[in-house]
Amino acid sequence: MVKYPAPEIQKIEFTDLKNKPRTFIYFPSESTKTLVELVYDGKKIKWVKAYRRHGYDGSTLVSDVLFKGDIRQPLSILVNNRKKLKQLMVEKPELEPLIENINYNRLKEQDLIDLLKKYDE
Repeated sequence: MVKYPAPEIQKIEFTDLKNKPRTFIYFPSESTKTLVELVYDGKKIKWVKAYRRHGYDGSTLVSDVLFKGDIRQPLSILVNNRKKLKQLMVEKPELEPLIENINYNRLKEQDLIDLLKKYDE
C-alpha cells in the first residue's frame, strides 16, 4: 500500500457507487492532514465537508463548513444555522425566505446548494 501525505494530493475526483460525482481537495484552512470534500465551489462562497474518525468508536464524524473569504462558518446542531446564514449573506436580504425554508435538522445538500448558487448570482 502506498500512502501519500494530504499536501501532495491537491485534488481527487471520482464517481461514487451511487453514481454521484465527488471531489476531494487539500484545503489547509480546514484540515492540514486530510482531504476535504468540496460540495460547492462558488465565486463568493465554498462549502466543504470534513470527515474524521471518532477516537472512541471509530465511527465517521462529518463537519459541514462554509467559507466566505476569511470567514469560516460551521453548520451544526449546536449553531443557529438560519441566523448564521443570514449573517453570512447579509448583503442579499432577498434570500432570507429561502434560508427560512431549509430544514436544517434533515439538511438536503441540494437545498443548500440551490441557496448558495442564488447567493453567487
